[in-house]
Amino acid sequence: MKHLKNRSLQIIGGVFLIIMGLSFIPYQSALTFSIQRSDELIAYTPMSIGDSFQIIYTHSIHLTDVEEFYQVTNEQKIRQYEMSFDEFGIGMPSSATGDQELVIENGRYHLKNMDVIHSYLPIRIADVVPEQRLVWNEGNQQIWFNDYFEPRSYITIELKSLNVWQVLRGVELSEHE
Repeated sequence: MKHLKNRSLQIIGGVFLIIMGLSFIPYQSALTFSIQRSDELIAYTPMSIGDSFQIIYTHSIHLTDVEEFYQVTNEQKIRQYEMSFDEFGIGMPSSATGDQELVIENGRYHLKNMDVIHSYLPIRIADVVPEQRLVWNEGNQQIWFNDYFEPRSYITIELKSLNVWQVLRGVELSEHE
């Protein structure tokens, strides 16, 4: 009887160790948001190769929206493929280079055919004009950065494969009802 009890405890302990070990294996690809220069995960949203998203912010001088269009590459990098804005000026491109095209559509300038690869995106959360937002899922989901991140903070956006513990510690981005 005692031998059977010890054996049962060993099996339960072994299963527990296996489950614990498996929980540290990355399984979910996600666009992650962390405090800059740290690995402290603040938030994430599931994202796979080929998925796209936009970062939209209000230009601090022009006070008009700037849209940056990104896509997840096969190498789990972030590729900027387009930018849209209303006015030329500080921080805005004034011409196209290489294969890029600068066109006007619906009264906005669009810099198309961009092929800028990023390992990560460093972002400063605005406080004067806090109109920064993330749009994804083909435009069906949108969050405002100031709902999740402190004004004047610096965050890093990058693609990572998350394990169970990281998913449980981070906040999954979702629209507020």
